[in-house]
Amino acid sequence: MSEVFNAYILSARHKPIITMLEDIREGLMERLHKKRDFIGKKEIMLCPRIQIQLEKHKIWARGWNAYWDGGFCYGVREGATQVKYVVDLNQHTCSCNAWQVSGIPCKHAIVAIWNKVDHPEQYVNAYFCKQTYMKAYEFLLEPLNGPQEWPTSDSIVVAPNVKKVNGRPKTKRRYGVGEVTASGKLKRTGCSMKCSLCGVIGHNKRGCKNAPKQQQHSNNHATAEQTTP
Repeated sequence: MSEVFNAYILSARHKPIITMLEDIREGLMERLHKKRDFIGKKEIMLCPRIQIQLEKHKIWARGWNAYWDGGFCYGVREGATQVKYVVDLNQHTCSCNAWQVSGIPCKHAIVAIWNKVDHPEQYVNAYFCKQTYMKAYEFLLEPLNGPQEWPTSDSIVVAPNVKKVNGRPKTKRRYGVGEVTASGKLKRTGCSMKCSLCGVIGHNKRGCKNAPKQQQHSNNHATAEQTTP
């Protein structure tokens, strides 16, 4: 969520502090009512993306058969194979654990729901319903007057001592230790290295002083041969 919000305020975050906050506030005002009106006009039960995912599960459910135990549990099997799962419609669980993790009935649960002659949409978690989505955007931001209507402060404002940094300002986010960068490489800054010769943490085999000199010489010679074209 923080990454999405950071991309949303990309055009405003380099402005002065007051101008930046005003741009963010006005942008959020527009975003809140647009999200609410977009869903409010649709005659749907689930959010659009959740409905699309549920339709995919309905397609994947083809070829599976359900067997009822007379209560709330169903045994689901793929055709004539021995691949079987247990679905509990009362607890909203499946032995594949996909339903519990996502909140959306998996293909095994959909087969059981169809066997019960019911609609899969009624078994989706309440967080993905239209009513829950509308509650998230129920409270709106109120507009404010411009700087010409702001009260004048009597306190003395001290100008901050800003140090000018040379070079072009950075716009990309700084990646944390162990986080995969945009290029797909794992960031190694801050990670402790371990020597492959002596096993001590804090240096690599090139700067190792604990291993025998003969072993160091053989490793350095092998490394030189690998780098020589």
